[in-house]
Amino acid sequence: MPSDGLEQTLVKVDVLDAVTATDAEVAAWHECAVAAYRELWPDEPHPPLAYHTQRVRNPGTTKPYRVFVAWDDDRERALGAAETWWWDGANAHRIMADVYVHPDARRHGVGRALVDAVAEAGRADNRTGMLGGARHDTAGLDFVTAMGAKFGLDEFRSRLVLPEATVTPFEVPGFSVVRWSDGCPEEWLDSFCRLSEVMNTAPQGGEVRWNDDTWDPERMRRSEADLRAKQLTEYTVCIADDTAHELVALTQVQIADTWPEVGEQHDTGVLSAYRGKKLAKLVKTEMALWLQQEFPELHLLSTWNAVTNDSMLAVNASMGYGDRERWAEAEIAFG
Repeated sequence: MPSDGLEQTLVKVDVLDAVTATDAEVAAWHECAVAAYRELWPDEPHPPLAYHTQRVRNPGTTKPYRVFVAWDDDRERALGAAETWWWDGANAHRIMADVYVHPDARRHGVGRALVDAVAEAGRADNRTGMLGGARHDTAGLDFVTAMGAKFGLDEFRSRLVLPEATVTPFEVPGFSVVRWSDGCPEEWLDSFCRLSEVMNTAPQGGEVRWNDDTWDPERMRRSEADLRAKQLTEYTVCIADDTAHELVALTQVQIADTWPEVGEQHDTGVLSAYRGKKLAKLVKTEMALWLQQEFPELHLLSTWNAVTNDSMLAVNASMGYGDRERWAEAEIAFG
């Protein structure tokens, strides 16, 4: 066997189990993940070992997290990984996946072996495909094309460097800011469930389609409990119509307890009847101000938006989000 362990015809892939994975195995995967991360984003904070450890040890039960790792023959070096999230709700037919290969282990079948391993596990759980993304200026786009992926709507990844951002507060008469970080207050729970379904109106395109999802208080509480179990804190800012006493706009940011330097902005939306009132900018401004004021260790906030979502992209640009990267939404069917 050559010393680099890469000329093998069969790449060994398995799941890092929350209970049985050793610290050495987690550390080997961490080294691989950081190498891939540095190649994509060399000027951003890189995840610490504690971050990857908590992901393995606390996979959760709602949208459970599982990481598939490809190993060398001695099981000492991780050649690549597929981080997966097993969706629930109306889109439980698919798995969200982030597949990467160590930069010096490419073109030896590692990526294909990872996709095959996820596909085998997915078929056993009645899943039909894995959905992820590939940046346009990387070999990842060629890889998913070669794997027969179908493509959805391209997205821009934009980022806000919080210590350098100048965020100016403003008000919209008739509307108030509501925010929380440890679960939606009971007063607003029903309204927030209704508002969360605004994401069904997010832009879609290409061959990838999303089913309309529904939320009720029980599901919302399960999701909140699951985030706590995963050691993730979700910060939520909403805008309320003072007259109707109804939440009409939202944005959410997740920050891992073990990696407080980086936040990921998730859902942002405004009910259709309230668009054109600057509520998208208001809700994102209030989030940025909150994070700036109370979390000085938070350095970077990243967000994803469809390339066709001109209004949200304009809001981002006005707030100082920059360095747009174009990513292709790609789904590989399990067949």
